[in-house]
Amino acid sequence: MATVAAKVPRTANGRFYSPLVRSIAEAHGVSEPELAAIAGSGAQGRVTKDDVLAYLAKRPGGAVAPARPAADQIVPMDRMRGLIAQHMVHSIHTSAHVFIMTEADMTGIVEFRERAKGPFEERTGEKLTFTPFFLKASALALRDFPYVNAQVNPEAAQITLKADVNVGMAVAVPHADGTYGLIVPVIRNADSLPLTEIARQANDLARRGREGKLKPDEPQGGTFTVTNMGVFGSYGGLPIINQPQVAILGVGAIEKRPAVIDDRIVIRHKVFLSVGIDHRLVDGALGGQFLERIRHYLEKFETWILF
Repeated sequence: MATVAAKVPRTANGRFYSPLVRSIAEAHGVSEPELAAIAGSGAQGRVTKDDVLAYLAKRPGGAVAPARPAADQIVPMDRMRGLIAQHMVHSIHTSAHVFIMTEADMTGIVEFRERAKGPFEERTGEKLTFTPFFLKASALALRDFPYVNAQVNPEAAQITLKADVNVGMAVAVPHADGTYGLIVPVIRNADSLPLTEIARQANDLARRGREGKLKPDEPQGGTFTVTNMGVFGSYGGLPIINQPQVAILGVGAIEKRPAVIDDRIVIRHKVFLSVGIDHRLVDGALGGQFLERIRHYLEKFETWILF
């Protein structure tokens, strides 16, 4: 008969377990003490899905078969999920979505972060993740292309070019049942902030977003949004625009891939980027130029004023 372990807490002994990791562990009877003994390969030593599956493959006696539910389950849709559903449907019905994709070479940033993350944390008390680099590159590109940092009102035949570059950062909010909500806190005037401050704000907003402790105005006033689809290993996707903005950046997982440089095949750290644009205002030429400018800033990040 299949057995299921007791519920695994979201955090225990200083470690955070994602809903996906917890659901796999619970389904296969992996207890929290067992999880605690698994070496994590994720950011800051976090245990990933692959870590748990690798453990299950080598586990004495094999994996415990997950229990099947006795019948279909009907669960209520919580307020956050209801608001997300409304917002996404509204966006699809409002904007003429078009998507453009490219691939960026992140090798320079990966190598820089590996060198800098230890001293950075000692100096600032903050983790240096990849998120601030995508936020900063987007902010610089928005400054270069004001018609992407804009809002459109076709009924009034008006376009509003926003004075400030306020970049929203999509944060997945884990729920106890293994599902996620979504909230988008905003880093204001991100084009003028050094990477240190963007990293501090991004970490703080993400942490308080997951804990439900954001202030009411912190998810407001964004002029552009960055959503990281690579957190769970996805190569990328086609994100829905966060109204009333006219564009959104989707970021995939950073992976080692072969690349041709000077007619030689070499291994580089690559990431797929996708931009969703509102074709009512941003056409393909502008959207393509904007996305390529983000790629340029990521690949030439050494030209930034980092700190």
